[in-house]
Amino acid sequence: MIKTRVVKIGGSLMNNPVELRSVVETVVADNSRTAIVNGSGELRHSQNRWLELSGTSLSREKDLELLHKQRLMGSYLLNCLNDHTAVVSSKRALFTAWDDGVVPIVDISTAIPRLRSTRYGMDSGAAYLCGELGAREMIKLTNVDGVMNSNGDIIPFLTYQDAVRMGQTCVDDGAASVMEEYGVTCYVINGERDDRIKRFLAGKACLNTKIGVE
Repeated sequence: MIKTRVVKIGGSLMNNPVELRSVVETVVADNSRTAIVNGSGELRHSQNRWLELSGTSLSREKDLELLHKQRLMGSYLLNCLNDHTAVVSSKRALFTAWDDGVVPIVDISTAIPRLRSTRYGMDSGAAYLCGELGAREMIKLTNVDGVMNSNGDIIPFLTYQDAVRMGQTCVDDGAASVMEEYGVTCYVINGERDDRIKRFLAGKACLNTKIGVE
């Protein structure tokens, strides 16, 4: 049976398109039914700096609209790196992409309309997508080896409650609650290490943090 999984590419990786191309190639080459959710990296920070310099104070509605647009721009930029991906804005388009042998990059706020008026981190968005697809595995690719404790050591396993208590780490604050709601197990892996991504996708042991049920 083909596994369905959601891969969240963190904003920290979106800042380096040279390395990011290799990440996308590795993810696309996997034989699973994979859906990609992207972070935004410098796009959001550049937007905030521009608004700060302009002296503009945004309403909540306009700020949310800009946030959705900026995330969608990140999706289209990511899509430029590989010919076997496509940006999709609905679950129907997502399944069509899979049928066509294409890996979908999902515009979360349009594909899941109930999130349109909600502010959420994209790790949470990826967990919501898992819920929509019935996927039980989420991979968070970031620029560190996993979630660290106060000594800088990688924590191999966290329950959902542990992750909630820790708050914001390399995983968005609040994402663990969404994971728990849908029974999603998340693996936090260093996306700058292609060897680790390949080992994990092949079902082999590699350094990471697992968030879920032991």
